Amino acid sequence: MHQININLIFEFQIIAEQFKRLFFDFLVGKLSSTSTSESVNSTGTSDIVLVAGGTGGVGRRVVNVLWKKGIPVRVLVRNEEKARKMLGSDVDL
Repeated sequence: MHQININLIFEFQIIAEQFKRLFFDFLVGKLSSTSTSESVNSTGTSDIVLVAGGTGGVGRRVVNVLWKKGIPVRVLVRNEEKARKMLGSDVDL
């Protein structure tokens, strides 16, 4: 019985990693299909994208994609010092 539980946990971890990769690919595709000019709303001001978990694997990549596209980003993090080291001083925390 104990061995089955370990195998189920291992399978779940594999599925979770696959889902994370697929979700990231989907998200990057959506971000890549939106031009920077589309981020400007009808009043002429640009929206700021809030990324929660910006120092995690997916969050960090999302921040980088948005930043490279010139889309204003604000990052929600638990540890500001860690975030500064990972994301740089130019990112709005």
